[in-house]
Amino acid sequence: MIRGLIFDLDGTLLDTIEDIAVALNRALSDFGLHSHSLEECKAAVGSGIHDLAEQLLPPELHDPKTIEGFIARFREHYSQNWHESTELFPGVKSLLDRLLQMDMRLAILSNKSQRFTALIADHWFNPDGGQIFDPVWGERAGIPIKPDPTAALAIAELWGLQPSEIAFIGDSDVDMFTAVNAGMLPIGVAWGFRSVEELLSSGAKAILKTPEELLLYLPPV
Repeated sequence: MIRGLIFDLDGTLLDTIEDIAVALNRALSDFGLHSHSLEECKAAVGSGIHDLAEQLLPPELHDPKTIEGFIARFREHYSQNWHESTELFPGVKSLLDRLLQMDMRLAILSNKSQRFTALIADHWFNPDGGQIFDPVWGERAGIPIKPDPTAALAIAELWGLQPSEIAFIGDSDVDMFTAVNAGMLPIGVAWGFRSVEELLSSGAKAILKTPEELLLYLPPV
């Protein structure tokens, strides 16, 4: 029986890609590099900012100093535009309203930095100071990022649940691998940044076409 739900953030709960792409392309422009399309950015995000920088920067700029400089520029730009075009995917709000009526633990686990993960979650999910998701975790120092299962298993321990009692919902292979590595139920979403084929090949046991379909995998109220 599923008693806890861990959600990815970007591409799962929120359509953040336009704001991310704008900040990335502004950072690339700062380095005199060409911009990338929205689809190219969708294919690159998901594995953390260092991996993203290595994908977008040419090999001759992969030295640590340049990568850190690029990351700093991206974060500077993103801090100014993270809320301009980002919005909830259709059906997410009504799903969360239903889940709040159930005895279900909810968490966010993202490879986005902890700063932006918390900032974005507060803006879209806790506007009145309430707490829908607990915990809300992004990339944190000393904790391996997804698909390493360390953080997901720490959430299970925090909740006092077995991994088999938790579903992990995400839009990328990174999320499905995380669920598999943690012994949780991998559920992919068809509306995110990656393909259904990628989700299935990386271990998804179910694919949601709409957020409301998640209720089919949960115990009745």
